[in-house]
Amino acid sequence: RHSDLKLLITALPHDSLAVTVEVQEGEPYVVLPCQINKRLEEIVTVKWSRFDLNPNTVHQRDVADDLQGQNQVFRGRTSMIPEALDSSDFSLTLRKPQLLDSGIYICSMTENQEETALSGVQLHVKVYRVEVDSGEESVLLPFKTAVRLPERVRVRWRHNNRKMVHINDRNSNGNQHWLYKNRTKIKEKSKFGDFSLTLKKPTSRDTGTYSCTVYKDSSDEILTMKQVLLKVKGQYCK
Repeated sequence: RHSDLKLLITALPHDSLAVTVEVQEGEPYVVLPCQINKRLEEIVTVKWSRFDLNPNTVHQRDVADDLQGQNQVFRGRTSMIPEALDSSDFSLTLRKPQLLDSGIYICSMTENQEETALSGVQLHVKVYRVEVDSGEESVLLPFKTAVRLPERVRVRWRHNNRKMVHINDRNSNGNQHWLYKNRTKIKEKSKFGDFSLTLKKPTSRDTGTYSCTVYKDSSDEILTMKQVLLKVKGQYCK
């Protein structure tokens, strides 16, 4: 897969190599640009790919969208304009960008059974930031994902990739760090992928990066994840 990526990037036009797009996690959408300067005389197949994923298809369009081979991470979150093939504008709209969406996206066109790389986009999804005053009743670390998830998943929130803040599986009581005992809560039923964490009585020692990872039940396969940078301002004194 990486050799395929290297070959496609090598074949890209020189002015298409340095396209970088930045977006903050949780924004409504982000657009990855891809246009060509010619009118198409015949129907072609346009494909957006990420070669670090398996399957690598992000979005595919010929006469209509063909999403049978699409990676489930992007299901329900990608679109191209209806007149894409007529206008030669193959830009991709990605809804609800999240941390795992960061990577290199290749836009390619297949015409007469020959695939041509058109553009490469480096997408960087930035960490969401939350600020709160020390001594507030609670603070919400938001995490709503548009990724389609199975009914049963495992959810783990960590602080600075070390302390276990909250965990929703059978070992939760044994693994949660003592600093967070009786201070955390997520919704019992996480419908629509809402794994937001409520942290009670935040203090300055709670400042740091909080990572939420959602795993497939009974396995270590990561389905989605998010990081939230929390800054607790001031020192609370009674």
